[in-house]
Amino acid sequence: MPITGLQPSGREDVDVDAKQVNQLVAKLDQIEERCVVVKVDQKIDMLAAGAEPDKEEFYAAARITMLAAIRFIERYAATLETERGNADAARAQELGQMAEICRKIATGKPDTFREALQLVWLTHVIANIAGGS
Repeated sequence: MPITGLQPSGREDVDVDAKQVNQLVAKLDQIEERCVVVKVDQKIDMLAAGAEPDKEEFYAAARITMLAAIRFIERYAATLETERGNADAARAQELGQMAEICRKIATGKPDTFREALQLVWLTHVIANIAGGS
């Protein structure tokens, strides 16, 4: 179903397919995910190649860890959505809210206490997985 009424730069109405909009949103999400990692990449680039190998290794490890945490939280959100289909109405609503929060906090900052608490919990889970406990 086309979306109409968009008027970029004063032009006439433009028809935009909903599928195209969804693809664009997905690409923007990927860009946002990388923004956190871009800061680490910039830090690595600022270091002279080979001048400080300890720092280079640290930032490379930080980059890998951040990407892994982002992917873990996104997979957790997908699992919540799957479980949502098997739950009663009240629990399904709660699981949906949890999945929405996970998608947000995977790459963005929490804005509410609930979002912050969920991020702290997921960070705790990731740390325990990494620590082997």
